[in-house]
Amino acid sequence: MTVPEDASGIVTISVVTRAGPSQSTFAQSWFLVAQPVLVPSGPPVVFGLVPPHGPAGTAVTILGAGLLEPTRIEFGRVSADLSSLPPLEDRDQDQLTVAAPPGPLGPVRVVVTSDRGPSQPWLFSTFVYT
Repeated sequence: MTVPEDASGIVTISVVTRAGPSQSTFAQSWFLVAQPVLVPSGPPVVFGLVPPHGPAGTAVTILGAGLLEPTRIEFGRVSADLSSLPPLEDRDQDQLTVAAPPGPLGPVRVVVTSDRGPSQPWLFSTFVYT
């Protein structure tokens, strides 16, 4: 695969065959994070959640950047328990997994906060309680 020179930010990758384009869900999608992604000096960025829905207690993997040292992760206005995060030396800056705390049915924004500030909510940072 060749990445177009003008690719920047988050790019969804679609597969097209003689049968037509792929019809993937978000969780099945491939994303290319093309340079530049300006994160290390700024607040965390949330690119997506896997799975994007489920009941309280669901293990949710947050995909993004600048996720190494969160001070708080909120699902709506409810903070997730960070005590189950691995030791700092075993963490990944680009993803982390927490259990969805109790919340109301329906969509809530997931915001990751570090000492550099909170992530900005966007389309793929929404978790839907079922």
